[in-house]
This record gives sequence, C-alpha cells and structure tokens, in this order.
Amino acid sequence: FAYGHAVGLGIQLVLEGNTEEQILWKLFLAWEVDLLDENPKQAKSFALAVFAVQKFMAMKAGGFLDGYELMEFNGKPAVELGFRVSFPDGFKLRGFVDAVLRHRISGKVIVLEVKTSSAANINPSTYKNSAQAIGYSVVLDVLVPSDLTDYEGYYLVYSTKQNEYELITYRKTYFQRALWIRELILDIETIK
Repeated sequence: FAYGHAVGLGIQLVLEGNTEEQILWKLFLAWEVDLLDENPKQAKSFALAVFAVQKFMAMKAGGFLDGYELMEFNGKPAVELGFRVSFPDGFKLRGFVDAVLRHRISGKVIVLEVKTSSAANINPSTYKNSAQAIGYSVVLDVLVPSDLTDYEGYYLVYSTKQNEYELITYRKTYFQRALWIRELILDIETIK
C-alpha cells in the first residue's frame, strides 16, 4: 500500500501548489517501508512512485485540470477529506476523498480520486460503477451546500505496468445516491 499512498499524496501535494523539492521530501517522510524495498512483479518502489508523481506534474504543466483549483474546507485544502455516514443502530460508513476541485470561471465542482493499478488492463467500468464514488456526494453536501443534483468525478488511474495515467470520468446523480443509501440500509438489516 505504500506505493499507492505515496502516489496519491504526491498528487495532492502537486494540487496544493508545493514545489517539486517539497513534494519529494514529503514523499520520503511518508514512505512507510524500507526505502529500497520494491515489488518488481507489480512494478512498485519508492523511485517508481516518484516517477508517477513527476509524470502527473508534467501532465498538469501541459494543461491537465487547467482552470481548476482546490476547494477549501475550514481554511484547509480539500484533500484527503474524511466523511462518515451515520445509520440507525450505530452503523457508520467511513471514507476519504482524495481531492475536490472547482473551476475558477464556471464554478463546476469535480471530485478527483487517484488510484494505482498493476493490472495488465484497466477496466473503466470497475471504477465508474464503484459505490465509493456515490459516497462522495456526502462531502459535496458540506462543501457545496446548494441544489447540486449531480456531480462529475474523475478517477485518475496510474498503470504501473505501462507507466501511464488513464482518466476515467463518471457522473453521479442524487437519485443514484438514494439507491445507494437504500442498499446500505438493506445490508445493515442483513448484518443485524
């Protein structure tokens, strides 16, 4: 997990406006295993995590996410935002959003979720159909308290085998959120 955490943290630090030197230092401090540990089968190591972050920096410098800026929540950048949905009988669902951005001109809000994958091929439906993406609407309720009826999200998936990012976009509606909540309540009833 150290690899995925490092890549996600690096991208968050880029979005926050840190310099490359600051990013590398913070990645080094956050690396949870031996610095020289590597997983050659999955193409994961500290050096390859740094490479993935540098690749994102190049994408951003080339125009990726132009016009978007990080939103703020309680005076802090909207990265790694935790959320909790409370259900009856003490059941809770916890999650984290990698980043929430807003377009400077249009005001459009997007959720950015960073993933890494060592799979030979990335299947977009795996991400688009994830219930995780629907849970992000809970965070948006707090950040964008309005009549937002749907929102767009980006899964930015880094393939460790191909050293490339793939952008997978999705749109989630509040109707889907209602269905998601209903399914969670049914799951809770099954557990009880």
